[in-house]
Amino acid sequence: MAETQPQLAYRAHEGDGPPVLLIHGYLTGAPYWNTNLPALRSVCSPVVIDLWGHGDSPSPEDPAHYRPAGLVAAFERLRTALGHDTWFVGGHSLGTALALHYALANPTRIPGLIITNSNSGFAETGAGGNNERRVRASLALADRIDADGMAAFADHPLNPSVSKRLPPAARAELIEAFGKHDPIGLARMLRSTTANATAVDRVHELAMPTLLTWGVYEKRFAPAVQ
Repeated sequence: MAETQPQLAYRAHEGDGPPVLLIHGYLTGAPYWNTNLPALRSVCSPVVIDLWGHGDSPSPEDPAHYRPAGLVAAFERLRTALGHDTWFVGGHSLGTALALHYALANPTRIPGLIITNSNSGFAETGAGGNNERRVRASLALADRIDADGMAAFADHPLNPSVSKRLPPAARAELIEAFGKHDPIGLARMLRSTTANATAVDRVHELAMPTLLTWGVYEKRFAPAVQ
């Protein structure tokens, strides 16, 4: 009997256009997209997910599920389950890194990419690059989570409760989602997903149309689109 694979929590929204998988960043969740859903549904049919350890998704034990290839496989299982031959993919931050890995692994399934604000996906490898520093920081934070649980995020800039720029309704939704996160899964994400996230050495292989954007407050990502 084949082993049952863990499934990502998702919600498929009806809209006036093709399906789009939307992949959130670390420490947010499916509600990250809520503010934009009305506009998105006017042009596409959004499918929003919770990554492992986030929101309503489980925290599998096997580290392989958390590596980019494991999440790519989870996205493919979801696409198949929903009956889509193809779908567009959008990602934010860590979600961008995963969208890049997914597009590189399944180029015929993705007619186009929309990605934004991802220092992890475009972290430079090799001597003088920032990827090694990012990996060290991710592993150190994972150790703090193991020791302190969700308290490790008390002052973390991605903790929605410390945000000063989120609209009130979005902030409240993300705080509620934050309360569902599993610290075990979040630590595993750091060790196996974030630590292996960069795809900068392969972005030249992308064959589908790709739109890169970044927010007005995001200064670090801008050089990556040059």
